[in-house]
Amino acid sequence: MATGLLCLVQVLVALEFSIVTIAVPALRSGMGLAPDQVQWLLSAYAIALGFSLLFAGRLADVLRARHTLLAGMVLFTAASASAAGTQDFGWLVAVRAASPWPWIEPESGSLTSFLEAAV
Repeated sequence: MATGLLCLVQVLVALEFSIVTIAVPALRSGMGLAPDQVQWLLSAYAIALGFSLLFAGRLADVLRARHTLLAGMVLFTAASASAAGTQDFGWLVAVRAASPWPWIEPESGSLTSFLEAAV
């Protein structure tokens, strides 16, 4: 059961990262985005993800990994729903830049949980 949940987290992470890339043509036509705006949309997520990875890993070590995993999944769902409902480019970039922060918690919590179970 625990391994299945950890695998689900990893699938959600891959899905979140790639879904905007797949939706770029629809976003460009629907929101009238220029190529530089699309680049910001894609880069905001990756920059925030890289910046927050070490912080969240330490947080999962200090707090219980299970708690950070569950809290991160709730925040991740809220951030994804917020990104799906926006029609403004500035808000979409802001939500995409904020999306990795809650995502990092389930990611680092799942990895920490997996390592704790393996040892």
